[in-house]
Amino acid sequence: MVGFEHTKGSFTYVAESEITTVSVLSKDDQIFCDVNIVEEPLKIPLDSAAIFRFDANFQFRSDPVRIVLNKTSYEYEPDNRISLGLINVIKFGSNFVAMPSSLHYYMGQRDFSASMQSYTQSTLNMNTLTNNGEKSRIFQRNPNNIVSFSFSVYALNFEENIERNISVQLDVFVGKRS
Repeated sequence: MVGFEHTKGSFTYVAESEITTVSVLSKDDQIFCDVNIVEEPLKIPLDSAAIFRFDANFQFRSDPVRIVLNKTSYEYEPDNRISLGLINVIKFGSNFVAMPSSLHYYMGQRDFSASMQSYTQSTLNMNTLTNNGEKSRIFQRNPNNIVSFSFSVYALNFEENIERNISVQLDVFVGKRS
Protein backbone atom coordinates (compact mmCIF):
# COMPACT_ATOMS: atom_id res chain seq x y z
CA MET A 1 0.00 0.00 0.00
CA VAL A 2 1.40 3.37 -0.98
CA GLY A 3 -0.15 6.75 -0.27
CA PHE A 4 0.73 10.40 -0.02
CA GLU A 5 -0.33 13.54 1.76
CA HIS A 6 -0.37 17.02 0.38
CA THR A 7 0.53 19.75 2.90
CA LYS A 8 1.01 23.41 1.90
CA GLY A 9 2.49 22.66 -1.49
CA SER A 10 4.80 19.80 -0.47
CA PHE A 11 4.31 16.10 -0.88
CA THR A 12 5.08 13.57 1.82
CA TYR A 13 5.19 10.01 0.56
CA VAL A 14 4.02 7.31 2.92
CA ALA A 15 4.75 3.64 2.24
CA GLU A 16 3.50 0.70 4.17
CA SER A 17 3.99 -3.02 3.76
CA GLU A 18 2.55 -6.15 5.31
CA ILE A 19 4.12 -9.54 5.76
CA THR A 20 2.53 -12.78 6.85
CA THR A 21 4.45 -15.32 8.90
CA VAL A 22 3.84 -19.01 8.34
CA SER A 23 4.80 -22.04 10.39
CA VAL A 24 7.34 -24.54 9.09
CA LEU A 25 6.76 -28.27 9.31
CA SER A 26 9.42 -29.96 11.44
CA LYS A 27 10.30 -32.30 8.54
CA ASP A 28 11.10 -29.19 6.46
CA ASP A 29 13.12 -27.48 9.20
CA GLN A 30 16.32 -29.48 8.82
CA ILE A 31 19.67 -28.49 10.36
CA PHE A 32 22.82 -29.33 8.42
CA CYS A 33 26.36 -28.28 9.28
CA ASP A 34 29.59 -29.31 7.57
CA VAL A 35 32.96 -28.08 8.85
CA ASN A 36 36.04 -27.98 6.65
CA ILE A 37 39.50 -27.04 8.00
CA VAL A 38 41.01 -24.91 5.21
CA GLU A 39 44.30 -23.97 6.90
CA GLU A 40 45.95 -26.24 9.46
CA PRO A 41 49.60 -25.53 10.28
CA LEU A 42 51.59 -28.60 11.32
CA LYS A 43 54.29 -26.85 13.38
CA ILE A 44 54.38 -23.85 15.70
CA PRO A 45 57.70 -22.28 16.75
CA LEU A 46 58.02 -21.68 20.49
CA ASP A 47 56.85 -18.26 21.63
CA SER A 48 54.79 -17.93 18.48
CA ALA A 49 51.32 -18.71 17.14
CA ALA A 50 49.71 -20.63 14.32
CA ILE A 51 46.51 -19.44 12.69
CA PHE A 52 43.92 -22.08 11.82
CA ARG A 53 41.06 -21.34 9.44
CA PHE A 54 37.85 -23.27 8.93
CA ASP A 55 34.63 -22.94 6.99
CA ALA A 56 31.24 -23.99 8.33
CA ASN A 57 28.55 -24.68 5.75
CA PHE A 58 25.34 -23.92 7.67
CA GLN A 59 22.07 -24.97 6.08
CA PHE A 60 19.24 -24.13 8.46
CA ARG A 61 16.63 -21.43 8.95
CA SER A 62 17.39 -19.62 12.19
CA ASP A 63 19.22 -21.35 15.02
CA PRO A 64 21.74 -20.67 17.80
CA VAL A 65 25.38 -21.43 16.95
CA ARG A 66 28.11 -22.00 19.53
CA ILE A 67 31.71 -22.97 18.72
CA VAL A 68 34.03 -24.38 21.38
CA LEU A 69 37.79 -24.97 21.08
CA ASN A 70 39.43 -27.11 23.80
CA LYS A 71 42.69 -28.69 24.68
CA THR A 72 41.60 -32.30 24.44
CA SER A 73 42.73 -33.18 27.95
CA TYR A 74 44.32 -31.68 31.02
CA GLU A 75 47.45 -33.81 30.63
CA TYR A 76 49.33 -30.65 29.62
CA GLU A 77 48.57 -28.83 32.85
CA PRO A 78 50.40 -27.31 34.59
CA ASP A 79 53.02 -27.40 31.80
CA ASN A 80 51.17 -24.78 29.76
CA ARG A 81 52.49 -26.00 26.43
CA ILE A 82 49.88 -24.19 24.40
CA SER A 83 47.38 -21.42 24.89
CA LEU A 84 44.20 -21.06 22.83
CA GLY A 85 43.32 -17.80 21.12
CA LEU A 86 39.90 -16.33 20.39
CA ILE A 87 37.66 -17.77 17.68
CA ASN A 88 36.95 -15.05 15.11
CA VAL A 89 34.40 -14.64 12.32
CA ILE A 90 36.18 -13.81 9.06
CA LYS A 91 33.35 -13.68 6.54
CA PHE A 92 29.66 -14.50 6.05
CA GLY A 93 28.22 -16.09 2.92
CA SER A 94 25.61 -14.04 1.09
CA ASN A 95 22.71 -16.02 2.62
CA PHE A 96 23.46 -14.40 6.00
CA VAL A 97 22.67 -10.80 4.97
CA ALA A 98 20.26 -10.45 7.92
CA MET A 99 23.15 -10.82 10.38
CA PRO A 100 25.14 -7.89 11.84
CA SER A 101 27.92 -7.23 9.34
CA SER A 102 30.57 -5.99 11.76
CA LEU A 103 32.87 -8.90 12.53
CA HIS A 104 33.64 -7.26 15.90
CA TYR A 105 30.03 -7.90 16.91
CA TYR A 106 30.90 -11.56 17.53
CA MET A 107 33.19 -11.56 20.55
CA GLY A 108 34.42 -14.80 22.02
CA GLN A 109 35.65 -15.62 25.48
CA ARG A 110 38.46 -17.76 26.87
CA ASP A 111 38.94 -19.71 30.07
CA PHE A 112 42.22 -19.63 32.00
CA SER A 113 44.16 -22.75 32.90
CA ALA A 114 44.64 -23.68 36.55
CA SER A 115 48.07 -21.97 36.49
CA MET A 116 46.58 -18.76 34.97
CA GLN A 117 49.43 -18.75 32.41
CA SER A 118 47.44 -20.02 29.42
CA TYR A 119 43.93 -20.47 28.07
CA THR A 120 42.45 -23.97 27.91
CA GLN A 121 39.14 -23.21 26.22
CA SER A 122 37.86 -20.66 23.73
CA THR A 123 34.13 -20.18 23.03
CA LEU A 124 32.28 -18.16 20.41
CA ASN A 125 28.57 -17.91 21.16
CA MET A 126 26.94 -16.42 18.07
CA ASN A 127 23.42 -16.59 19.48
CA THR A 128 20.91 -16.98 16.64
CA LEU A 129 22.10 -17.02 13.03
CA THR A 130 19.50 -16.55 10.31
CA ASN A 131 20.02 -18.05 6.85
CA ASN A 132 17.90 -16.26 4.21
CA GLY A 133 18.72 -18.74 1.44
CA GLU A 134 16.62 -21.50 -0.04
CA LYS A 135 16.14 -24.50 2.22
CA SER A 136 16.28 -28.15 1.24
CA ARG A 137 15.56 -31.45 2.95
CA ILE A 138 18.97 -32.71 1.85
CA PHE A 139 22.37 -31.18 2.51
CA GLN A 140 23.90 -29.25 -0.38
CA ARG A 141 27.29 -27.61 -0.57
CA ASN A 142 26.45 -23.99 -1.25
CA PRO A 143 29.13 -21.27 -0.97
CA ASN A 144 26.42 -18.78 0.04
CA ASN A 145 25.82 -20.80 3.24
CA ILE A 146 29.47 -20.69 4.36
CA VAL A 147 30.69 -18.73 7.37
CA SER A 148 34.50 -18.55 7.64
CA PHE A 149 36.31 -18.54 10.99
CA SER A 150 39.84 -18.48 12.38
CA PHE A 151 41.53 -19.18 15.69
CA SER A 152 45.10 -19.04 17.02
CA VAL A 153 47.08 -21.59 18.96
CA TYR A 154 50.10 -20.23 20.84
CA ALA A 155 53.16 -22.36 21.64
CA LEU A 156 54.43 -21.11 24.98
CA ASN A 157 58.12 -20.50 25.49
CA PHE A 158 59.16 -23.46 27.62
CA GLU A 159 62.09 -25.57 26.39
CA GLU A 160 60.38 -28.81 27.44
CA ASN A 161 57.73 -28.08 24.78
CA ILE A 162 60.10 -28.65 21.85
CA GLU A 163 58.96 -31.51 19.54
CA ARG A 164 55.83 -32.22 21.62
CA ASN A 165 52.58 -33.13 19.90
CA ILE A 166 49.54 -31.41 21.29
CA SER A 167 45.91 -31.85 20.23
CA VAL A 168 43.01 -29.44 20.20
CA GLN A 169 39.34 -30.22 19.66
CA LEU A 170 36.87 -28.02 17.79
CA ASP A 171 33.11 -28.51 18.33
CA VAL A 172 30.36 -26.67 16.45
CA PHE A 173 26.92 -26.79 18.10
CA VAL A 174 23.84 -25.79 16.11
CA GLY A 175 20.31 -25.66 17.44
CA LYS A 176 18.58 -25.35 20.75
CA ARG A 177 19.29 -28.93 21.81
CA SER A 178 23.08 -28.63 21.83
